[in-house]
Amino acid sequence: MLILRYLSLLAVLNGAHVYGTNYEIKVTTSQEPFAGTDARVYVNLIGVNGASTGSIKLHNSMQDFERGRTDTFYRDASPVGHLKAIKVHRDNSGFGPNWKLARITVRFSGSPLYKFYFNKWIPAYRWTTANEENECRAGLALCQHLCIDTGSGYNCACRTGFKLEGRYKCTDVDECSTGEQKCHSQTTTCKNNLRGYTCPCKRGYQPGQSAYECQDMNECMAGNRKCEGKTTNCKNNFGSYSCECKDGFELGLSPYKCNDINECIAGNHKCEEKTTSCKNNFGSYTCKCKGGYEPEPSLYKCNAKRCNISIPLGMENGHISNQSITASSYYSRYPPWLARLKSGAEESWYALPSDPNPWIQVDLDKLTWLRGVATQGKRFSFFVKTYKLAYSLDGIHWSTYKKANGEKEMVFKGNTDPYKVAKVELDNPIFTRYVRLYPKTWRDGIALKMELYGCRPA
Repeated sequence: MLILRYLSLLAVLNGAHVYGTNYEIKVTTSQEPFAGTDARVYVNLIGVNGASTGSIKLHNSMQDFERGRTDTFYRDASPVGHLKAIKVHRDNSGFGPNWKLARITVRFSGSPLYKFYFNKWIPAYRWTTANEENECRAGLALCQHLCIDTGSGYNCACRTGFKLEGRYKCTDVDECSTGEQKCHSQTTTCKNNLRGYTCPCKRGYQPGQSAYECQDMNECMAGNRKCEGKTTNCKNNFGSYSCECKDGFELGLSPYKCNDINECIAGNHKCEEKTTSCKNNFGSYTCKCKGGYEPEPSLYKCNAKRCNISIPLGMENGHISNQSITASSYYSRYPPWLARLKSGAEESWYALPSDPNPWIQVDLDKLTWLRGVATQGKRFSFFVKTYKLAYSLDGIHWSTYKKANGEKEMVFKGNTDPYKVAKVELDNPIFTRYVRLYPKTWRDGIALKMELYGCRPA
């Protein structure tokens, strides 16, 4: 049993790799007496993204892994990006299999030097892991101020008021020369100091609560201003004041009063275009509900007026005009306006067989709640078996009716013969003006009569 276990483990350790990166792996054995090993040694490199190279065989000869010696190996293995950890494994072969590993370093083309410190005896037949060394935490970094570990090395940073010069050294930043200061240009001057700067007041100003700005007279509070109260607010500036326009107004020819903004024309309003129209007021605007809509708690949009009945909308009785019924294609004897329910066994819309995406469209003239659809075929054996519905408020931008969960487009069941009427009710009625029916499957030809059901709000 032990032999079978050993052979199985050996098969894993010698498994095939997807080669792509050449790694330089340096292994340093401890200086401690009897630290060297004759065992077979393997490593597995782990990337920061969790990918691994799989087992990599290292031993070349009996002279490898002697006490105090550093052995270098070059191995091809799969790329794993920046290294986060390394796993080491040895078997129990050879005269002296015990092994105390000091450290391993790894590099590959374009990479930094990754360091992994063990300083421990490596048990047989077990993977031992070490993480990439953090020089900041170990105190090995050369940074003058701040050390930032990168996972594969470290970077240096400087405290506020200093900048990095080279890789390790920090020098004072002259904020006054570089512009990296907050001194108010009208009331102060900037004076550079070691580790920072100060803002001494200019002549005629005195220190205030801010370290960056000095005080002067507030004309707005003193009443020494000409700002028109209806359209502007007075804003104190250092040495003067300005008149800022209130919301809904914009600057005109006079610096002391502002003109009304027509938000409706300018387009900077929140009225929902589909359900409301914008009305300009002095200094503001209001959103008025369009026909077929009624107010809701929001100031900027309206709800469609509800109606709960489902009656024929005019295909069968002719209230929907011929001009309101169009199609993607048709035979000259079977135009779309013949697609009126129960208009006769011979009558129907009949699409051309060459039409790659046939449809028939009805303009309901007004916004309408669509609640159901009925279809019928043409005599002999012409009828539509399944179809989809699309709807639009303007006849340009279309949406396809979807199932209740809103994820998949709904495919409706149509007719099973050319004579019977097949009616479907919509689980979620739609508020629309334009309706399109897209036949998806049919018998012998795309021939269809139809009626739409719903209601129009009062």
